[in-house]
Amino acid sequence: MQPLLIILIALGVISLVTLFWLGVNASRKHAAWGMLVLLFSPLSALVYGIRHWRDARVPFIAYSLSLVSAVTLATYLLHTSGTWQVMLASLHMHQAVLSKDMSGRDALVFTPVSLTTFNRVSPYQREQRRLELMQDFVEQYETAFTAEDREEINRTISRLMHGSAVTEEQKRQLLALQERVARVPEPEAADTEQAAETPSGSDILLRESGRRPAEPHYRLEFLPITTREARDYVGKMFMVTRKDGDEKKYKLIGTSPGGLRFERRIPGGTYSFEYKHQDIEQLRILAQVAY
Repeated sequence: MQPLLIILIALGVISLVTLFWLGVNASRKHAAWGMLVLLFSPLSALVYGIRHWRDARVPFIAYSLSLVSAVTLATYLLHTSGTWQVMLASLHMHQAVLSKDMSGRDALVFTPVSLTTFNRVSPYQREQRRLELMQDFVEQYETAFTAEDREEINRTISRLMHGSAVTEEQKRQLLALQERVARVPEPEAADTEQAAETPSGSDILLRESGRRPAEPHYRLEFLPITTREARDYVGKMFMVTRKDGDEKKYKLIGTSPGGLRFERRIPGGTYSFEYKHQDIEQLRILAQVAY
């Protein structure tokens, strides 16, 4: 059991003991006060403690400190474990079902996915997921890697290989991936002809920035995009800025008439949710840009 969870349980027990202590103190004044303190705390405890400060200050202070400490620690644990994010996502899901932006079938799919947050992840599983993410990234964007990109990816793979929980099989896969990244693919004739053409301005994934070099190279950048354009790029990575929050990285997994559905990885799993168009301040899509 985690140390913080043990501390939380201890604070809860102390809070109950001090509440009973305060209730006994209140019952000495009047039986009604004792019942009110025990049944309607913390509000009744606050009223009683203020009105009878001289006689009740010690149990009242002990109860208040233990209760505030327990609530603060519980809030912290909810936030850091990802449970709070899942609760918010569940609320969005419920609202989407009520507004018919999400079907009941989508809700049934979401429920087991969101509950994976509560499963403990072993060090082996964590390293395996990092390996799979790296393999997916190389598979999708290998043709756009520059020399600097390949050096940075090799450094990242080296750091993964020296992890304490990496198995021999994972090291072999990382070595194979490192060799693959080190190989520079020969450009095909069809690719060269296609690269020589001027890309369509309507496709944001082929938008150029700056001057056109003699031999085109590409790099990965996040480019601004409208919510209407984003509907054509399901499965791509986006940086999303809400009007009431910070910019965060999500994967677009679907659309609805009034919003965009995203997926986010959290410790222990993933969860999906939907943002209304009017709630999104800015969208940027991960794209290959010629330079």
